[in-house]
Amino acid sequence: MRFLLSVVILVSMALPAASGGLEPVGYPVCGGPSVTNVGYVAIIGEVKKPGRYPFIGNMTVRDAVQQAGGFGDYADLGGIYLVREQDSASVQIRINWSGKDSNAGSAGSLLKADDIVVVKESETAPVVIILGEVSSPGRFPLKEGMTLIQAIAVAGGVSECADASKIVINRFGRGKNGKAIGLKANLGEIIRGRRADPKLLPGDILIVPKGKKPKPLMRIAG
Repeated sequence: MRFLLSVVILVSMALPAASGGLEPVGYPVCGGPSVTNVGYVAIIGEVKKPGRYPFIGNMTVRDAVQQAGGFGDYADLGGIYLVREQDSASVQIRINWSGKDSNAGSAGSLLKADDIVVVKESETAPVVIILGEVSSPGRFPLKEGMTLIQAIAVAGGVSECADASKIVINRFGRGKNGKAIGLKANLGEIIRGRRADPKLLPGDILIVPKGKKPKPLMRIAG
């Protein structure tokens, strides 16, 4: 977990201000005194809009999650942590979102400037695996409604050596008697609208084969 903390701190330092880069300012609150933003807090992981947000007095973990647009589809509500610099060391506090664990922090825990809120992705979150001639092969979260084109985009697009006309989608255990299914897809035909862009299912494995001759690099904007 020490390694995770180091990564969290480095990532948060590189995050842009989600407020559009505004410097701390004071502004009036209806019926009350001016409230002053005196720094930033960061929220990363499985939220809809991860980034750095202006810290305001009495800001809570719940407020930070709301600022970040709420939880993502695969947030692990048992895997929320508050990372704080304390006495020249990084301290992590587990946040019990339901409020049932008195030994953990709660969604109403107050934040301090420079705090980092981490929302882990559920270990049971559905994924797809993309292998072969793509820029960044690997394992990726399957977002609701994700299609072949969107998955290729997440993997950085196909390489110049790819044969994008012979992509195979392997679906294990979904055929007759639990057998695997292999679906063929032609990326060029899909992009031109001549073929439907197939929706992916949890556990799908996409294989982009290598072609005989290098072709112009095909990248798809995410």
